[in-house]
Amino acid sequence: MTTFFDNKVRILVIDDSDIIRNVIKNFLSEYNIEVVMSSDGLEGIQKAIEYKPKLIFLDIMMPNLDGLRMLKVIKVLDDLKDIPVIVISGHTDKKNVLEAVKSGAINVISKPLSKSILIKSIKEALGNDFFANLRNQKLLSNEEKKK
Repeated sequence: MTTFFDNKVRILVIDDSDIIRNVIKNFLSEYNIEVVMSSDGLEGIQKAIEYKPKLIFLDIMMPNLDGLRMLKVIKVLDDLKDIPVIVISGHTDKKNVLEAVKSGAINVISKPLSKSILIKSIKEALGNDFFANLRNQKLLSNEEKKK
């Protein structure tokens, strides 16, 4: 198991689409957020245990272990159950949304994704001041390096 000593924010993105994973990664890297990626639910559980992300973006339709089943698993694991999960899906009909929320998702957002929707959903999950705190943390870190 990997241990991390830095205070960098990590977000786990679990989606079988390379495009979606990379769109989210590219967007979040602008904010100095480390993005850990996985293409299926089984690997996603392993990476969640290893990296202890601050937030998980989770697709519903995936091979091996779909998002809803994965969500049910992580919500019963003591190390993971408190990590907020945002479901991202191209299939956001009422049944899927209700099932995702019932399984423990804090929000469900539709594909295609936009920066504004990602920002809004992250703020809802981690607090309205999340991005401001990241910016302040980065400024403090840069000041430390100058010393």
